[in-house]
Amino acid sequence: AANASPPRLVPEVQATEVAIPSGSKVRNGMVLGSDGAMWFSEWRGIGRVSAGGSITEFPFTDALMGPGPLALGSDGNVWFDGAIDNVAPPAFPPSNSAVGFITPGGSITSYPVNSSGYPLSGIIKGPDNNIWFGYSNNSIGLVGPGGAITKYSPTFGNDLNIQVTDLTTAPDGNIWIVDGGLSEILKYVIATHTVTAYSTPPDFPGAGQNVQPYRVIEGTD
Repeated sequence: AANASPPRLVPEVQATEVAIPSGSKVRNGMVLGSDGAMWFSEWRGIGRVSAGGSITEFPFTDALMGPGPLALGSDGNVWFDGAIDNVAPPAFPPSNSAVGFITPGGSITSYPVNSSGYPLSGIIKGPDNNIWFGYSNNSIGLVGPGGAITKYSPTFGNDLNIQVTDLTTAPDGNIWIVDGGLSEILKYVIATHTVTAYSTPPDFPGAGQNVQPYRVIEGTD
């Protein structure tokens, strides 16, 4: 690194690229599965890549496009959301959508989310070991036993316009949500279905505009 002070050697990081066998486009979901392999979302299916780089693809057989975010459930399966109508171009808002899971053996089960909303963004295993996901219409969704889906529409103050772009489980036993529409970080308490909002800081002094958050994770601290 000649522009460093003092100049120093910087090691190269060698990356190995593996082509998708079907040529399918990948989407924005990837998670470590209970089988030790990495699972990723495709345009019309889900893929599995072993530690050695071997890829196996599991296409959706119903009229759904591939999912977006993925999460490892307490049942050892990989859960997905964001699967919508398999039409070109995709209908928006979709008339048919789903959340579901894929087993380590590649068996896919989906549950329809086609009433008063659709999966929006983000899916996690909550502190209660249930699956939670971002729901349209200012809501979040809970997947209970047998695939029963419950929608919660939390509010804070007079604000009804929660736009979930991501969510994560926190060590305090709550779910933390990114509200990308209003530049807020929200603490959602499962026990009471209440929300506390924290505004993000300005971009830079005097800007008068807040940083727009998009993703959230639990940190090492």
